[in-house]
Amino acid sequence: MKLISRTRRVVLATAGILSTLAMAVPVDAADDPTPIVFVGDSITELCNSNFESFRGDALLALSAEDYQVDAVGSRNTEDCYLADNEHEGKAGDTTADVLLRLPGGLASIAEVPEVAFVLLGTNDVQDDVPVATSIANLEAIMVELRAVNPTIHVVLAQIPPYPGKAAQTDQLNAEIALLATAGPSPVTIADFNTGIDASHLFTDLIHLNSTGAALLGDRAKDAIVATGRVSQPEPEAPTSVQGSVGIYSVSVTWEP
Repeated sequence: MKLISRTRRVVLATAGILSTLAMAVPVDAADDPTPIVFVGDSITELCNSNFESFRGDALLALSAEDYQVDAVGSRNTEDCYLADNEHEGKAGDTTADVLLRLPGGLASIAEVPEVAFVLLGTNDVQDDVPVATSIANLEAIMVELRAVNPTIHVVLAQIPPYPGKAAQTDQLNAEIALLATAGPSPVTIADFNTGIDASHLFTDLIHLNSTGAALLGDRAKDAIVATGRVSQPEPEAPTSVQGSVGIYSVSVTWEP
């Protein structure tokens, strides 16, 4: 049971002196975690000491600040260090691949996600998929997400730098930014590109090392908090209060 602090006044009359003590009254409050689905490719899926994931660092950062979230999805990463390890990331996937498999994955999730964090496009750039095609697929992915929850808040992440394909990466990220105005449910853009260099990446210059995962995990956490869909529990209210009335010391205990 979680408690929300409300104020009740207790009036005490002692030795002809009237005094009022304010005390906290506990009441039941539901602090249900917000279901969030991470959708992506290997950068989302991988979660171990070799290829670390921003997803893991984001969830740990949210937990450290007492945000109540529940990662949901049809997939689990083997050997991941996270206890909350459900997601919709799959290594090698392009936007077209995710569009094909996502409806089935979402249909198998018991919880309805309130937030979707989508990081896709790296494999499209690798495979020279036209930017227009990638954007059309991302728009279709958002349609699938909204079919599950018409008011879902979608966080779209711009992709990290891709070695040797800066122009195509920049063009895709510019078009992703424009999707923030699309659709009936809210959209937030997360910048996963600015300030990312080889020091944040594994030797393949694509996947994240621990430094990169920590940096992008923090950016993901900020973007998720910015949706307004995640909450922190109310502080537990005390069940007793002490004070003084005149020359007397008074202790009052509230029985919930």
